[in-house]
Amino acid sequence: MKKLALALIILFFFLGIKETKTDTYPMNVSIAGYYYIIISDRLAEGIWFTNSTGAKENVMYPLIAGTFSNNATFNYNKTNQKTEYWAYVSSSNLEICNGAKYNLCSNLTCIGYDNFEILIGNVSWSASGLNDEQNPSLSNSIRMVLGYDNENKTKPNSEGYVYFRYWLDVPPGFPAYNYSTIYQIQIVQEGGSCV
Repeated sequence: MKKLALALIILFFFLGIKETKTDTYPMNVSIAGYYYIIISDRLAEGIWFTNSTGAKENVMYPLIAGTFSNNATFNYNKTNQKTEYWAYVSSSNLEICNGAKYNLCSNLTCIGYDNFEILIGNVSWSASGLNDEQNPSLSNSIRMVLGYDNENKTKPNSEGYVYFRYWLDVPPGFPAYNYSTIYQIQIVQEGGSCV
């Protein structure tokens, strides 16, 4: 009986063994470098425009229709006159595009019979590799565009920083509302296009 059990075990063992063949195939991956942008806390909070008193105090106060070159709240830090709007990019071969998704509207999506719009061209911005009382400067400012401004991309300084300032002209006769838009910023490799 022991011989029969042993024979059955050996038989099952041999019946259970099958020859397997494994083919091998190559697997490849090509990893491109990655890039990133870091924006300052103040830029991440949003660009809030203020009157001349608010600009000195870094506080947002309401604007009056018919006023021009109104500063963003943190264009000039009240303690050192430097801007608090900046971006850091991870590589010197990158450029920054910025722009707005909509005009400045009393309704965020710019839709509705009760919507009032301040054209985004009333916002201007300036960028510089320097950050002091004169730089970035209003005299070098560029009108903001809808979408991304591929014509006025900015390059970082040797440390990877770009500093920004923003101004708003409020056309005469605009009613008192809160006007909003969505600011957008993007990096591309030098010579590329922001979309």
